[in-house]
Amino acid sequence: MNNYYTYAYLREDGTPYYIGKGKGKRAFYKHPTKHKFVKVPEDKTRIVFLSENLTEDEAYKEEIYLIKKYGRKSDGGILINQHPGGSGGREPGWNHTEETKKKMSINGKGISRDGAGTHLTEEGRKKKSDFMSEKMKGNKNTLGRIIPEDERKRKSESLKEYYRKRREAGYKR
Repeated sequence: MNNYYTYAYLREDGTPYYIGKGKGKRAFYKHPTKHKFVKVPEDKTRIVFLSENLTEDEAYKEEIYLIKKYGRKSDGGILINQHPGGSGGREPGWNHTEETKKKMSINGKGISRDGAGTHLTEEGRKKKSDFMSEKMKGNKNTLGRIIPEDERKRKSESLKEYYRKRREAGYKR
């Protein structure tokens, strides 16, 4: 089916800063990269559709060609694209190392991926509970910083006051 397209996000000077492939409204929504999201232009006239009515394979090929043409910043070009384009954004022949596969397997234990979505199994809940218990030992916050006694009391009083005011205003927990 020919419902794919390639698109570019343009800078104010008209040069592209991102090339992508999509279908539907993909070009108008932020998409994650390795460490952050690609910024979609607020001015929608700076989203340019380069080719339309493509098959997925044609769109992949054009995306790869355009990214190579303009170049990624990591390679001295002008695009912020993390990958050279194509299926899954991975280089041809790219695979996880055995060490990475083992880590992914260990981290995925206790997670159920059934048709209803992803959720923790009993084993996963225990694993998470153990992790959080260890992390919170010694009155630490979630970042591992030890919270001084006076700060904990101040936060406790502040929360009590907050919920007291909510109750008085008619809110329920």
